[in-house]
Amino acid sequence: MPIHRNLFEKRDLWYLSCPSLLSEIKTLYHTPVAIRQKYAEIRFDNLYVLKTIYPQKAVDAVRRLWNSQGYREAKGSRLLRSMGIAAPEIYGWGFAIYSPSGFDSFILMQKITDSRPLRDYLNAADLSTSFRHSLLSRVREDLQKMITAGIYHKDAHFKNILLDRTTPVWIDNDIGKLNSYKKLQRLLHRFQNPDYLELSEQEFFSEDSFTHPFP
Repeated sequence: MPIHRNLFEKRDLWYLSCPSLLSEIKTLYHTPVAIRQKYAEIRFDNLYVLKTIYPQKAVDAVRRLWNSQGYREAKGSRLLRSMGIAAPEIYGWGFAIYSPSGFDSFILMQKITDSRPLRDYLNAADLSTSFRHSLLSRVREDLQKMITAGIYHKDAHFKNILLDRTTPVWIDNDIGKLNSYKKLQRLLHRFQNPDYLELSEQEFFSEDSFTHPFP
C-alpha cells in the first residue's frame, strides 16, 4: 500500500510513491541532518539523499495532495534527464497527509558522490581559465536546452548546480513554464553574478547569447 503511518514520527500519515524503499527511507531519516535549509532538511548516506521539505506558503498545505514540492522536484529532475541535462536519478517521493512536525513532502534521490556546488569551484583561485570557461559553456548549453523547450528552473543559481567531476548536475529541480521575456531575464540575471564571474564571463549568460522566442 502507498499509505504509511509512523514513517518519520508517531501518528504521521504519508503517501509514498516508493513503498518498496520504506526501510531505506526510515533508516536514512534517523541519521543526523547533514544540511539544514530554510525549508528543508537533507540527510544522506553512500547511496541516497533524503530531502524532507517544509511548506513555504499557506497554499502548500492543500496543493501538496496533488502537486507537492517533492513531487515537482522529482518530476523536474526526470524531465531534465530526459532532455540530456544531468540531474540526480529519482527513486521516489511522498507527501504528508498528516505530519506533527509540519513536513510537506519528501524526495529520495541519487547521491552524487564527491560533488560540490559549482559556486565553490568558481571561487577557487587555482581553477584554470580554460576549465572555468568549459564549465560555464556546459551550463549555458543546459540553459539553452531548457529555453528551447519553453521551461526554466525556478531556483537556478550556481549553488544549485553540483559538479560531478566535469559534469554540471542540476538539483532542486522545480521547473516552470518559460512564457515571458521577464522570466528569461530573471533566470539569466542569476548567472551574471559578479561575486563569481568576471565581467567578460558574465557575457556567457547575456540574453544575446541565447536563442529564444521573445522579441
